[in-house]
Amino acid sequence: MNILVTGAGGYIGTTLVPMLLKEGHHVKAVDRFFFGEEKLKSHENLSIIYEDSRKINEEIFKDIDAVIDLVAISNDPSGEIFEKQTYEINHQSRVRTAKAAKKMGKYLTVIEQMPTLIISSTAVRAKATAQIAKKYGKWDSTLTLDKRIYESSANDLINILNEQQSAMNLICIVGHQPTFSSFIFQMTNTYRIKFQTAAMARINFNIKNWSELEIGGGKLLWLKKPKEIDLG
Repeated sequence: MNILVTGAGGYIGTTLVPMLLKEGHHVKAVDRFFFGEEKLKSHENLSIIYEDSRKINEEIFKDIDAVIDLVAISNDPSGEIFEKQTYEINHQSRVRTAKAAKKMGKYLTVIEQMPTLIISSTAVRAKATAQIAKKYGKWDSTLTLDKRIYESSANDLINILNEQQSAMNLICIVGHQPTFSSFIFQMTNTYRIKFQTAAMARINFNIKNWSELEIGGGKLLWLKKPKEIDLG
């Protein structure tokens, strides 16, 4: 996949980008690289882009399959010195994510497809997204956290689902890119999709128990992005 990573020069980015490259992905690493780019070793599939995330233009996203948005001002002293930038980067972009999560939660209620079980990554943003969707969608669902989702592969997600009880007939998994795009592709034998922030997809499986789930056994019924939904 072609993946764009913002904040690629930060604590998480400098760990994640080499992992993505090792998995065979092509990565565009976007950052101001204020502290240098030494932690990102040269690689044939790595493109370094020196840019402020607030000034990114649409051309950067050309041919990109997934975006991992890591950019943030990450500590209190920096936040106090750069108040305006911290607000724009750490707050405004997160508010947009929260609004999208609310909308998607309500959407599943409107179409009467509320999950019986929610399994979320333990990552702060993923957990918050799941909690917001559950609250504003008024889902009567059990919410559990599974740390395996954080750095999972499509096979890891299958293993997690294999463990679930058959009574949980509609399960919502909340996690990260690029794993979810890969999971949908492998489970439905369709095409690689661009799975954006707070987007949701429904896959149907013709099985009686989750232990029967395996690669290629699903059908993609729908894929929805928040901006595509009008709740009136």
